[in-house]
Amino acid sequence: MKKKILSLIKKILISKRVIKKNIKSEELLKINIFENEKVDSLVLMSIISELESVSKKNINLGYFKIKKNQTVEKIINKIS
Repeated sequence: MKKKILSLIKKILISKRVIKKNIKSEELLKINIFENEKVDSLVLMSIISELESVSKKNINLGYFKIKKNQTVEKIINKIS
């Protein structure tokens, strides 16, 4: 499940040109979503929508609280 969620987040971030295609999973997990100026509400809503369909849970914005060290890994761990 975690790998599927990670691949979805990676796909969304690549499609929105937030990250490059050749990023390694370890690097992606350490990315702080809120430190990247390319991440806007549209990107977050795309991520939330995909995560809801995969995890079959309602995802609220509490998962994405703006924190200094809110990494992709921490978000995945909260959801799975």
